[in-house]
Amino acid sequence: MARKILRLTLIFICLCVSACSEPSPAVHSIETLGKADRIAKVTQLLKTTQRTTLPSPMEDAHFAEFRIGDDDTALTIGPRDYETYLYVKLPVDQIDAWLRIFSRLDGPPLYTAPMKAYPPWMSPSDFSSLEFYDADALLPGRHGWIAVSRQHGEFFLFTHSM
Repeated sequence: MARKILRLTLIFICLCVSACSEPSPAVHSIETLGKADRIAKVTQLLKTTQRTTLPSPMEDAHFAEFRIGDDDTALTIGPRDYETYLYVKLPVDQIDAWLRIFSRLDGPPLYTAPMKAYPPWMSPSDFSSLEFYDADALLPGRHGWIAVSRQHGEFFLFTHSM
């Protein structure tokens, strides 16, 4: 009886591991799209997060998502982890409309940069001069932050799975 339970337990574990190990792309990005298509894709992404309209149109947008950890050749248990980077350029006079939907963070988060070069991402020196908000306003349920430049009408969003 004990051997049968052990055998069934091992089969169950193998099934769980194989179900969690499906390959997925290491990088998902819209950088190959033209400006109008990038804006449309980011607008759609943000509208699917409980909003039917956004505070104002965007002038430009960039999005990249990187899979971290979990090598496709290894047997792994659990979901893959992701880092998401989003850059949005707004008309400077519209930034306050967006800030009304954000919740301010108590202090600055840690600076995070993409694994691969991502041209619109800010430098560490620029990061220290930005205002910081919770990413939950745009992507509910995700861990991360929004860094805002009022002067340039830009915001940078970073989220990660755990």
